[in-house]
Amino acid sequence: MRYNAVNARQEKPANGKPWAPGGSPMTLFTEAQLSLASSVIPVGAYAVYAIPAKGNWTLVVNKNVTPGAAYDQKQDIARAPMETAQIDQASDALEVAFAHVGARCTLRIYMGKSASFADFMAK
Repeated sequence: MRYNAVNARQEKPANGKPWAPGGSPMTLFTEAQLSLASSVIPVGAYAVYAIPAKGNWTLVVNKNVTPGAAYDQKQDIARAPMETAQIDQASDALEVAFAHVGARCTLRIYMGKSASFADFMAK
């Protein structure tokens, strides 16, 4: 997974809209087939968007990795609800991390006082 760090004060995500921090989506490169919720993600490169909403976020994996391309929902291959929680100490910077344990890899997005998580599983 790759993303370019942005300052949360520079760009706030709009509720219910696909969000690409810094104007370009995160990029997922996978060398193994993955599952996200009930969807299968083949080996390859994908654009990853978060859709923030009050109380819950959705993670989207999209086939279109063309630089500068607009988001196109028809190119989505996976969508999954993200578990969302509030954290004690707010961060001004967006933080994205992967936690990998066995066949499970959890994408973690921290923004302000919100923490959202989604699990990918290796097939």
